[in-house]
Amino acid sequence: MSKKYRGPVCISVALVIMVIVFISSSMTYKEQSLVPVFSHFSGFFDWIGSLPLINKIRFQYGNVMVSFEEGERIAAVEFFIRKGAHFLTFFMIGFFWCRGLILSKTKIWLSVLVSIIIGVSYAGFDEFHQGITGGRTPLMLDVILDSFGAIVGVTVAYLIHHSKRRLKF
Repeated sequence: MSKKYRGPVCISVALVIMVIVFISSSMTYKEQSLVPVFSHFSGFFDWIGSLPLINKIRFQYGNVMVSFEEGERIAAVEFFIRKGAHFLTFFMIGFFWCRGLILSKTKIWLSVLVSIIIGVSYAGFDEFHQGITGGRTPLMLDVILDSFGAIVGVTVAYLIHHSKRRLKF
């Protein structure tokens, strides 16, 4: 691919991910739930519960108690998958925006700043959108998690650029 297209392609990838997040946020929790699929693998979740200390994990996230106690393991695994997906999705949004702006010859400091602003703003917008969607609960903790993912993505994009400059790639 020609170097002049790399920046716009990265920004396009970020925009596609943002559209997917918007569509996903339009669905209710029930439409997205993995619990019905995971319930077919109850033996696996029983095995997870037999691991030392796993069934002792218990904490509050917003208004939800997350626990690996018997009867709650499937929901707990789904919780970690969903939150991991949130982090990774916003990581990619931050990464591709920053990488795209850098490759488009935008000043580094401006690329980083704009990418962080876009990532954090979109995290807030996503939770607002979930709040007006039935069957969803917007949480400030999710905005923080998503924002952290975007900031880590921007940081990785910056470090890649910085290391390439120092190594003269």
